[in-house]
Amino acid sequence: MTAKLKLMIICIFIVCSSIIFMRTYGFFEYLELAAYDLYLRESASKNVKDDRIVIIGITDDDLAWAFKNRNSPWTLNDDLLHELFTTLLKYEPAVIGFDFYRDQPVPPGTEKLKAMFDVDPDDEPLIVTIQKMGDELTPGVKPAMHFLQHQELVSFNDVVVDPGGIIRRGLIFMNLEEKMFNSFAFLLAYHYVDSAIVFQQNQDDSIQFGKLRLYRMKPDEGGYINANVNGFQFMLDYQSIGSRFTKFSLQDVLTGKVSSKDLKDKLVIIGPTAVSKKDFFYTPFSQSMKSGQKTPGVMIHAQIVSQLLRCVLDGKKPMRSFNETFENLWIVLWSLLGSFVALWLGSSVFFAIISIIVMIGLILFTFHLLAIGLWIPVVPQIFSYLITSSIILVIISRQEKMHRGQLMQLFSKHVSQDVAEALWEKRDQFMDGNRPQPQRMMTTVLFSDLKGFTTISEKMEPGVLLDWLNEYMELMSQVIAEHNGVIDKFIGDSIMAVFGIPVARTTAEAISEDAFNSVSCALDMEEALIQLNKKLVEKKLPMIKMRIGIFTGPVIAGSLGSTTRMEYTVLGDTVNTASRLESFDKTDNMSYGVCRILIGVSTYMYVRGKFKTEKVGSVRLKGKDREIDIYRVKEELSKNLTK
Repeated sequence: MTAKLKLMIICIFIVCSSIIFMRTYGFFEYLELAAYDLYLRESASKNVKDDRIVIIGITDDDLAWAFKNRNSPWTLNDDLLHELFTTLLKYEPAVIGFDFYRDQPVPPGTEKLKAMFDVDPDDEPLIVTIQKMGDELTPGVKPAMHFLQHQELVSFNDVVVDPGGIIRRGLIFMNLEEKMFNSFAFLLAYHYVDSAIVFQQNQDDSIQFGKLRLYRMKPDEGGYINANVNGFQFMLDYQSIGSRFTKFSLQDVLTGKVSSKDLKDKLVIIGPTAVSKKDFFYTPFSQSMKSGQKTPGVMIHAQIVSQLLRCVLDGKKPMRSFNETFENLWIVLWSLLGSFVALWLGSSVFFAIISIIVMIGLILFTFHLLAIGLWIPVVPQIFSYLITSSIILVIISRQEKMHRGQLMQLFSKHVSQDVAEALWEKRDQFMDGNRPQPQRMMTTVLFSDLKGFTTISEKMEPGVLLDWLNEYMELMSQVIAEHNGVIDKFIGDSIMAVFGIPVARTTAEAISEDAFNSVSCALDMEEALIQLNKKLVEKKLPMIKMRIGIFTGPVIAGSLGSTTRMEYTVLGDTVNTASRLESFDKTDNMSYGVCRILIGVSTYMYVRGKFKTEKVGSVRLKGKDREIDIYRVKEELSKNLTK
């Protein structure tokens, strides 16, 4: 298993475990519900009219009008209700919903209102009224039994309010003391649809209502965590929030501004829209409203009824979500994707661009699913992707910084900056973890040494000697770096340089190029030494002469040393031969110049025709059993031609 694969697995495990743990305890619930609200606002139908529903809103103006003209208190008396119901019923609506608390008689007109409902159940007006079930914090409100004789048309209008006061869920029914109570919206929808449409509860905890198969909401539905799902709850899609429901006021009905064509066979909902009644709630659309952040309760019930009718009559699929196991796997998948992108692109501008595209793609994908009725969380996946990729990028960045430091420590002092950067770009070809991997390669090795150094050093002060020698070493190092050579080591007054490392050169052309660079480098070292000697003469310091030996052949390249001190070097007979060529015939007085350059036959075969050379002879070098042909290099032919 590679180091990158191990890193990816560890990061995915840690991040996903943390994200799933945080999600289990509700850390992302607020953000997830906020994302759900945003999706609903963006996907809701705009200005699509639902002709099946008519709303009769009771406004503050209506209450003032009733008080002034009908002597009715601000809560509407029974006489006014009798007139309202009588007027509406003559227009033959399919069903009327009365979203108005009426637990006590409000005379006058109580007996008249009661008589209106005191008929045979089959002849009773189809008016659905409400009661409030209440909870431990809010007291309930009893139904209007002072005028109702039967409870089949009594429903509850309690709504499920999320933390923050937002309504995102609807109710079908709830059980209390082993008795089932129907919700206001469900009972209206039930009586509106054709009586032939069957409603039944299934054994798999779902209900079948015509075309609608609705599953009971789970505590961890979508972005919820341990939600209170008492009763039969379902998610609201609010696709009708922009619908232009036909709306009338109480005054419109009682003053004859409403006709039969407006109400016949319609589902009519009567409810307060007056600010004084304080029957307002937050919805996912509250933040997008230009004026007013709350929606009247009667409008919310209308939205729920509209959603049920779309599902039952129009075949619109209800909102669903995946199970928790799938959602956790969805988190793992995005963590996996984040790790792949980070490992593939690394820390670069492309990672940022790709990540932005990926995040937009995720958001659009979940938006599309929500638009077709499938709620899949998005916030944990965003965190999973970003955290995993960020951790991997930080680790990779630190590892690269450490490896770069180690690589530069090995090479930067001995090669040019361009070569060092090239080595870093190709590090995968020769690095094994924290150190270069051993490999056999063809190189050209150059040894240089000063002639008569021991004698010179005995006559100079130590400080002057070091300055004299350092000036020489600095100049030679620059020349070697300019010819893409790697200085392997300094040995006293000697320099060992290698051409063709650390990235293996595998073609004949590349090996020939290294041999050419080494010989050309030696000639430039000679030229640099001539210029240096002029400065030394002016300073009244000893002049320098040097010997250079060059040989091409196979070596073993790799790091040598301990964990605290490591050097990159090459080993093999090629190194020994180059050293012997440099030290060959130290008695040579070098009357022909300040530098003697000897190359072995292997190097000569790669550079012949490019330099002016003379054969020294076939000799047996010190420590060698076989003779080899050696040549002295005089000058580069191409430079001689230009002269």
